Amino acid sequence: MVVTIIVAVLTYIFVKLHLVKRFWEKQGVKYIGNNLLTFITGIIKKRSIWYDFITWHEAGAKTEEPYTGYCDMLNEGLILRDPEIIKNIMIKDFDHFENRRNLMPKDDPHLYKMLIVMEGEEWKQTRAKLSPAFTTGKIKRLFALFQSSAKKLVQHIGDIVDSETGK
Repeated sequence: MVVTIIVAVLTYIFVKLHLVKRFWEKQGVKYIGNNLLTFITGIIKKRSIWYDFITWHEAGAKTEEPYTGYCDMLNEGLILRDPEIIKNIMIKDFDHFENRRNLMPKDDPHLYKMLIVMEGEEWKQTRAKLSPAFTTGKIKRLFALFQSSAKKLVQHIGDIVDSETGK
């Protein structure tokens, strides 16, 4: 019975990974993600998903492709490396990318109210309210204040370090 379940699960994972690979190939995207062996090895070694993300980024960088596809935990993902594509998504086409993978805990009342964590209509409304506050001109006017605050912070930390080291 246990062997049957293990074989069924492995078959499902193999088929799913193969379908994801075919999905990316049909989209014309180079697939650099998991195969069955790396997937199982990661589970056995209790490897963090972040290890896989780093590995995929490094593998994609070697291809010199502007973007590559991967599969983690049986979900499709896309790694972008081209600054122009990233700029278009983050600035011009942001309304088409409202729902991203959320890695934050939903029960944290503070983290879950961050713009990068919000989804759907709540994200659209919050983004629409915040966008006028972060125009290039307004940020440039605030730069001197940011710089002054940063210098004060560095000085304060330096004073603390000096007092603790006896200088």
